[in-house]
Amino acid sequence: MLAFTFAIALARVPIMTVDQLKPGMKGTGRSVFFGTEIKEFGVEVIDVMHQVWPRGDMILCRLSGQGLEESGVVAGMSGSPVYIDGKLVGAVAYAWSFAKQPLAGVTPAAQMLRIWDEQDHSGGPGGSRSGHGSDNGGLAGLSALPLPVAMSGFTPALARVVGPALKEFGLSPVGAAGTASSATWDTSNLVPGAAVGVALIDGDVRLSAIGTLTCRDGNRILGFGHPMFQAGNVRMPMVGGVIHSVLPSVETSFKLFSGTGPVGTINQDRLAGIGGEIGPVPEMLPVLAMVSSPSVRDTYRFRIIELEDLAPVLAASGLADVVYQTEGNLEEMTLASRMTVRFNSSQSPSPVPRPPSPPLVVEHRFSGTDPASDLFRTAKNELDILFGNRFLPAPIAAVEFDLSFTPGRALAYLLSARPDRTQVRPGDTVRVTLGLRDFRGADSEQTITVAIPGPTPEGKLTIIIAPRDSLLALEAMRAPGRLEPGSFADLLDLFSETGRENELVVAGYSARPGLTIAGRELPAPPPSLRSVLLNPQSDEPVMTTDESPVFRQTLRLDRVISGVARLDLEVTR
Repeated sequence: MLAFTFAIALARVPIMTVDQLKPGMKGTGRSVFFGTEIKEFGVEVIDVMHQVWPRGDMILCRLSGQGLEESGVVAGMSGSPVYIDGKLVGAVAYAWSFAKQPLAGVTPAAQMLRIWDEQDHSGGPGGSRSGHGSDNGGLAGLSALPLPVAMSGFTPALARVVGPALKEFGLSPVGAAGTASSATWDTSNLVPGAAVGVALIDGDVRLSAIGTLTCRDGNRILGFGHPMFQAGNVRMPMVGGVIHSVLPSVETSFKLFSGTGPVGTINQDRLAGIGGEIGPVPEMLPVLAMVSSPSVRDTYRFRIIELEDLAPVLAASGLADVVYQTEGNLEEMTLASRMTVRFNSSQSPSPVPRPPSPPLVVEHRFSGTDPASDLFRTAKNELDILFGNRFLPAPIAAVEFDLSFTPGRALAYLLSARPDRTQVRPGDTVRVTLGLRDFRGADSEQTITVAIPGPTPEGKLTIIIAPRDSLLALEAMRAPGRLEPGSFADLLDLFSETGRENELVVAGYSARPGLTIAGRELPAPPPSLRSVLLNPQSDEPVMTTDESPVFRQTLRLDRVISGVARLDLEVTR
């Protein structure tokens, strides 16, 4: 360990400002390259680049020592403090990919210290929405140093599924995440130059990002020198880390590491870096996954940070991780999934508390050689809608998944539907023969019975036979106004129409025109009501439809179904 003592309890951090810097000045930087030992590296000031951002400068420096001449600037050095004459100059934060020299952009210390002056206005555990990174000032090839992200159970198959979605947030997993031993790490290690980061997922699944601590004042810390997501006020668990090795790369070298358990809270995510406090740990959103198959029956529990647009990706990534750890891929499987979302009580400014919405339950069935990828995309998309809804901020209290695997691929395509007759009366039943083809190309038939309700009007009757999601897509074209929810309850009702891919919905439509208003459909309204609602003075947007729904029936099959069939019947008296 270096023979220097950090005055971390100072009320102010002594700094050197950019107007005091001159090209050729030399100093030292501090970072961890192995274990928890902080090492010094050389720093030479090349120049100061003014107004790289509005009211923001960057110090261009050449680094040396600790193998940096060969590796270049290393991802994980974000926040490494730079000192000249014992004063903090700034933090290593930016670099150029494929650079032939270890040139780094250093964020000035004065810009970082302003983070401690930011007011905490976050109204909940998740804070504001993510800004997805930072502006690079228009300098070709310049970017914030990537933050190495380690994920438990990380395999090539998992990387193919979750990697692209995580990269949209600047997160690129580099290897499996272990847990740092308490025998080699405690909060006394959190000094300038030490590894510090954020736990994005914690528990039976772990995903954490690591950088470097720039300065510490009491229990307050600053790090990174660039934003993580530029999300403003946040509530993210702070972790330390143990560095296992530096992996050289032609593009960007990076640190392999294991994160510690949470030791505090990152509460600011700003352009000049992150800020936080060692001590209490913020709450995270609990996710539970129960997995059952012929070979496995287990329950996994993990927690995710609650940034609104990142939480869906994290929940789905953790879920995919669980599946790949248990059932793997490249084997024909059918996966039955039931997602239960539990909601918080009132989040609205109304003085009258709103009772929590009943839990939302959405069922899906996937079949193939890699159902985990379908599960990931579906869970991510559905949670995206819930977290990003315009009615209630951060309404989710917990998410639970019940996953059941059965061997084999149970999948068929709906090719045709043939009725036993084309003229019917109200109250009749029609036998319909479905033409099916399995995934291997074998054809079969199945006969179903469709009941024509008594109130069905005379004239043309169109019957659509389709899986729920396919029918919903057709409904979006037939009556788009019906799919515009006017409340959170309406949104949950729409969710109830999705999923259950092993079900066929038989929906009948008459040729009578209808209306949609405030997200609801009025089938075949009387002419007087129609004229009133279509009045231009109406407060609610009203849309017309060419058809009106008459009935809906559901048929459950023993396999996943895709495809749509249409029948045209004539109803007579």
